[in-house]
Amino acid sequence: MEDVIRRVSALEKGLEKLDGKIDKLTELVNAFGLKTSERLGGIESRLTGIEKTLDSKASSADVKLVEGKVSSIPTTWQVVGLMGALVVGTLGGVAGLAFALARYLKP
Repeated sequence: MEDVIRRVSALEKGLEKLDGKIDKLTELVNAFGLKTSERLGGIESRLTGIEKTLDSKASSADVKLVEGKVSSIPTTWQVVGLMGALVVGTLGGVAGLAFALARYLKP
């Protein structure tokens, strides 16, 4: 019988220790939750400030203006075609000039 009483008292002491540890863990979790919600609130306020700044800096008219400028930039094939036309025109002009000089200077 004494053995049972000793074991029960040991269990009760262990249970008291567990209750204390559970209380401490509960306090830590609650404190962490409060800190996390405070941090999230700070992040949300920063994001709101960034959104307001971006909204004030870039309006839809500005974006359309930039889109118009970008669409007026020639494509790679257009640039290659222009360069080809310039080369062909230059070579044709040189050939025509050479032909005219050869006919004019012919003895």
